[in-house]
Amino acid sequence: MNTYSENIKIIVADINAVKADVKCTIQGHNGSGKILAMRYDTAFDYAVAHGLKSIAFPCVLHKMDKYEAARIALHSIFAHFRDGYDGVAIVCCPTTDEEKYYRHVFWDESLTLLGHRDVVNKFKDTIDNIPLAFWKRHFDYIPDLEKGINDYFERDLGFPCDYPMWTHFFKFEIRDYQEIDNIYCLCCLATYMSRFCHWTDNFAPANRLCAILKALQTLVNRYYPYIFEFGVIAELHKRGYQLLRICPTLAPSGLAWRCIATTKKHTQKRCGALAEESKWSPLIVNVSHGKLFQSSTDEMTIAQAADKFETEYPGLVSAAKGHDPEYVRWFRRAYNLCRTGQIFFAVSDYGNCLKDNKMLGTKEFLPFPPAGESESLWLP
Repeated sequence: MNTYSENIKIIVADINAVKADVKCTIQGHNGSGKILAMRYDTAFDYAVAHGLKSIAFPCVLHKMDKYEAARIALHSIFAHFRDGYDGVAIVCCPTTDEEKYYRHVFWDESLTLLGHRDVVNKFKDTIDNIPLAFWKRHFDYIPDLEKGINDYFERDLGFPCDYPMWTHFFKFEIRDYQEIDNIYCLCCLATYMSRFCHWTDNFAPANRLCAILKALQTLVNRYYPYIFEFGVIAELHKRGYQLLRICPTLAPSGLAWRCIATTKKHTQKRCGALAEESKWSPLIVNVSHGKLFQSSTDEMTIAQAADKFETEYPGLVSAAKGHDPEYVRWFRRAYNLCRTGQIFFAVSDYGNCLKDNKMLGTKEFLPFPPAGESESLWLP
């Protein structure tokens, strides 16, 4: 895998064939994420104490969800670089089958360089809250940039984050931007470019700015409506409507994400992401395809859309008033997966969650949400 960094490498190789100051064995975690993270911390503490500038790690994906294990590894590694380790970390995978788990979570975990989890989540919340119209206005500059014309005010692309650590950690060519499949990482790059232009009082190179905007356009068009919808539901949970739930399915074509918003009372005991019926009512509303309303939300922030949701669906939000912290935690996990392009659903023509005993549509494991209250056995 090309990590675009001299400090972290993920390779397909036998760890015994790799040159490194220390080669670690990560053992005895027994499926515990906390213990696994401690094993990586111990390795870095040892390297720092003995002045070792390169560490090789084996691929450790057993006894737990493989994506979760890869996340723990990369989160720990990036956290130690953020906190001052100035050497090289190498993750050695036996085959490309194991490497793909690290590749899948790499960019999302690279945001650890910005700060601790609360800092990263605050940054993601800020990006999510940007109205779609903002992005569309910037994407309108792409045709001129393709011609080498840059009368563009880049300062708008500066977002609040500690971008220097992240941008200096990686070395990109212009052609590499399309390989970054993470909106938030691309926003770090955009922020660097914006700040550079501000301090030097120069325009950004048209080809470089164009490449960043094109990469952002691809991801925003593909995922933003869903990220926005999940953000609105999360905002409504913060306002005390914690009994509000979504029940997504996949259309027979496999191309359309259909979704019902309803309450805990109207979701099934078998699975809290299955609605009790499909009939529309004030307590069961259609929010399919990432569209919460008939009218456009392009100019709205998440908070403004949540205000509109309360106005347009008063019966639903009234019935959703209450506490369900377990579902709120579960939904936040689903929201974080949505931010990486993993948008869950419960049923499709090719399977349903009851057979697989998990939510569908995500590479990373997403369990059932807390049970609903309906005895219905209906399937979409």
